[in-house]
Amino acid sequence: MERKKIIIISICLLIIFAFVEYFIFSGNVISNSNKVDDQFKSCLQQQNITLYINSENSTEILKKMNLINDFEFSEYLENIKIRNCFRNEQICLDNLIDKFPTWEINSKKIIRDLQFSELKEITGCKI
Repeated sequence: MERKKIIIISICLLIIFAFVEYFIFSGNVISNSNKVDDQFKSCLQQQNITLYINSENSTEILKKMNLINDFEFSEYLENIKIRNCFRNEQICLDNLIDKFPTWEINSKKIIRDLQFSELKEITGCKI
C-alpha cells in the first residue's frame, strides 16, 4: 500500500513539473515573439515611409486598401506617415504626388496598393 502512495505522489509531481516547465517555456516563446515584433517595428520606423491618399474619409480609404482590416498591416500603421491630400493638397503638390495611393519608401515612389508581404520585401524589414 505504501508503495502505491509513493508511485501516485511521484506521478502527480511529474505532472506538476511538466505543467510548470510548459508555462515557463511558453513565456519565453511569447517574450521572443515580442522581441521580433519590436525589431520589425523599429525597422519600419527607421525607414522613411509615407502613404499618400486622397479621400474625404481617411478611415474608409484605408479600409478599401485593406490596411485597417488586415491585422498584420493595421498593427504597424503607426510607423507609416499617412498624408491625406484631400485635406492638404499642398503637401501632395510639394511632393509631386498626383496618383493615389502613392507610397514613398526611402525616396522611392510606388503608385499602387501594397500588400504587407510587399512592404516587408521593399523595406527589407524581417518579421
